[in-house]
Amino acid sequence: MIKQRIALNTWTLVIIDFLSFIIFYFLSFYIRGNLPPYEIHSLWYREFYLRFFFFSFPVWLFFLFYQRPYPLKEIIERRDIYIRTIKAVGEFTVIVIFILYLTHSFAQSRLFLGIFTMLMAVVILSSRFIYCKVIENLKIGLVNVLIIGTDKEAEVVRKYLALGTHLGIKIAGFLRMKNEKKVVPESLIIENASHIEEVLRRYPIDWVIFPPASQFSRKTMDKIFSICEDLGISVSFPFKKIRLPRIAQPSIDILNGDILITYHTITQSHHLLFLKYLIDKVFAFVSIVLLLPVFLIISILIKLTSKGPVIYRQERCGLNGRKFIFYKFRTMYEGADSMKSHLLHLNEMDRVVFKIRNDPRVTPIGRILRRFSLDELPQLWNVFKGDMSLVGPRPPLEEEVKLYERKERRRLSMKPGLTCIWQISGRNEINFKQWIDLDLQYIDTWSLAQDLIIILKTIPVMLSGKGAY
Repeated sequence: MIKQRIALNTWTLVIIDFLSFIIFYFLSFYIRGNLPPYEIHSLWYREFYLRFFFFSFPVWLFFLFYQRPYPLKEIIERRDIYIRTIKAVGEFTVIVIFILYLTHSFAQSRLFLGIFTMLMAVVILSSRFIYCKVIENLKIGLVNVLIIGTDKEAEVVRKYLALGTHLGIKIAGFLRMKNEKKVVPESLIIENASHIEEVLRRYPIDWVIFPPASQFSRKTMDKIFSICEDLGISVSFPFKKIRLPRIAQPSIDILNGDILITYHTITQSHHLLFLKYLIDKVFAFVSIVLLLPVFLIISILIKLTSKGPVIYRQERCGLNGRKFIFYKFRTMYEGADSMKSHLLHLNEMDRVVFKIRNDPRVTPIGRILRRFSLDELPQLWNVFKGDMSLVGPRPPLEEEVKLYERKERRRLSMKPGLTCIWQISGRNEINFKQWIDLDLQYIDTWSLAQDLIIILKTIPVMLSGKGAY
């Protein structure tokens, strides 16, 4: 789990650094070109600065990776990130000046170099500061950690992970063991460890940690491991306490110099997950822009045909039970939610899901929108915000999640999506057990190629309207 957060943080900062160098190199050239002497506008000078770009770019990359202003293996403090960044900029400047002096080119580029290095130092340091603050204060993509125990070993883990707030790691709380000495802050103690399943169902926990030097009975550890595996929550044990999982896959984490074995029930291909994240953002943004006329037409039709808001908002459960506001075009008459209790006997789905083929609460225009899944288009905003993904299990209601059996709740271990295998396999024509099985199949076999196939198969299913009501 630490490796995943470090990978996400590193790749984000690397992309920022790459783009910053390119943008501010040519911005510095433009600024220099508008300052005397003005010979820089000549063709010779332009060619010189273009050649200089292709020379200096790899030098810049070398010093970035040499100083490592990214947490590549273990968590490093923000202060160290800033110091390493300043060193990289300073060393880059010294080496480039030295090479320009040797090649007798320093006279042509010293003002440009001064402008460029000052801009880069300010921009890269500012981007890191802003990025860390956004993650910490806006609570974007946080990993909620539950630590087993409240003794000094648990406090060591807390202090170490507290250094990683800029990575999006948050201590959700501690579970107290029986007759255990309390060293950690009282306010962070959630419950007794014997109630761990209840805690994991109640709170959006992503990662459970047994402190490396902790002493727990095998029975306790096996029980917690089994619960976490069934619920799809990552769990870490000291290396010497290795388990034999049924479905989870092990990986190695380094925590304050100690080796942990972390078991995950979802893929840990960090680069592919990061690519999935980028695809979600770009696709959602482009789709929202291109579909604005469609959004406008649908909004007008809804407003002209029934009373009530155009957009229907509802609280749903996302990754590991996180609550978020789910958006749809309104397809029902105003006050439809209050009518649900009177229609339960007409439910055509089994178990926890409520669906009626000819639901009397649905408006005429709403039936058309539902048939072709056009009512789901506002969820592109959920994808862009990060609540959802393009592909993933559909987000359930909290009242439905409360009725899930333990192993069924594992469908929340991956970010919910606009479409999934269920969507292309019959939709409302299949029962709840098949729905769950298809979602778990998607989680267990996830790949970018599979996502692409699902998206391509979703389009004809939407156009046919089969299984939608």
